[in-house]
Amino acid sequence: MKKVLAWVLILIWVCEAMAAPARVKTAPPEQRKPYVAVMDFDVSGNLSKDTGRVVTDKIRETLLTSGKYLLVDRSNIELIMKELAFSQTGYCDQSCAIQVGRAVSAQFIVTGHITKMARNECRVTAQITDTETTNIINTASETCQCSAQELISVAETVAYGLMGVPPAQGTLVITAKPKSTVIFIDGERKGKIPLNVKVKTGSHKIIATATGHETQERMVTIARNEIQAQDFKLKKKWYNTWWFKTVVGTVAVGGIAAAFAGASSGGGGGGGGGGGGGGGTPTAGSVPVIW
Repeated sequence: MKKVLAWVLILIWVCEAMAAPARVKTAPPEQRKPYVAVMDFDVSGNLSKDTGRVVTDKIRETLLTSGKYLLVDRSNIELIMKELAFSQTGYCDQSCAIQVGRAVSAQFIVTGHITKMARNECRVTAQITDTETTNIINTASETCQCSAQELISVAETVAYGLMGVPPAQGTLVITAKPKSTVIFIDGERKGKIPLNVKVKTGSHKIIATATGHETQERMVTIARNEIQAQDFKLKKKWYNTWWFKTVVGTVAVGGIAAAFAGASSGGGGGGGGGGGGGGGTPTAGSVPVIW
């Protein structure tokens, strides 16, 4: 009985020893993904810190949902910054960010800046850096209006740029009146309507123009995989409107009538004077008519 028990124990030991390498080889794929720490973006130009946090959150979300990275929790980053006394100054430059990245065992660190360039124009710039080599792996930047919605949309595009992935796209379906309307998007001629054109997510300026009509322009923001319809109704220029043509026509008819009246009056006077001016030449006060 003791011999049988000993053999059973030996057999169990052998089975566990053989299974151990297999357990090592089948480590979850998540463990092989690199960790990335995303620092809160700096802001300038009278922008609030909340603006930087909103953009940072969208960057983090996009990097995570891509499946390429594991994210370092923001609370861990804030804790390390506090320990390194960077939180006291409220500013963390590139060397500071690399120190923080190494402290939280992140292979990559993402830093960025949001700048208000004009009254309602903001630029989001970001870079991803290898914390070991300190080499910048990639950079990305986009310009948009300064509304929260447009900044969030642009943040997604910037995150894709950091990953080297083609930016997400949406579709603009553009119609207009008159049918001769030509469409420009971000300064590039796209052609006559109707148009069905793919554009990257974010803000775009659409200009609609047609001969004899007032040009219209508008800013639009398009999200990932969104299909957005835009319809333009161009107004005729003032000299092409019905009322202006009516006024011009009325003036023209009045001028013709005045010219003929003057001609008739001149012809009668000539007859009264003995027939010397029967040709009916318009008087000096009449309006000449050009046909």
